[in-house]
Amino acid sequence: MLTFASWYQPHNWRGRLVRISAKAGRGVSKAQHPWDVVPCLVPEWSLVKQFKSGAITEAQYTTAYLRMLKQRHDDVSAWLANLTPNDNLTHLCHEPAGAFCHRRLVAELVRKRRPDIEVNLH
Repeated sequence: MLTFASWYQPHNWRGRLVRISAKAGRGVSKAQHPWDVVPCLVPEWSLVKQFKSGAITEAQYTTAYLRMLKQRHDDVSAWLANLTPNDNLTHLCHEPAGAFCHRRLVAELVRKRRPDIEVNLH
């Protein structure tokens, strides 16, 4: 199962941790909670700053993030191809459960391109 959750809600974490944010959550130690990184899923910082400042809408962020994933097609496709239904991974970024976040977009991508993999989104 692939779980998508916030750094700040460890009760939602399952299995091996995977960072899909530019940085880890404040106060989360790699020594205490080792993680891998999927660089092709990390949004460009300029995009994140635009959204957080209110300069762009959720729809504009979504369009820009999906465009970014298309530009990283080879890496994203390789990541998707390497997933297995037996994986037990939690992909982490900063936004709390229920808030708009790129992890929702990644979860939707997995559901679309790898329907054989169970996705749990927080």
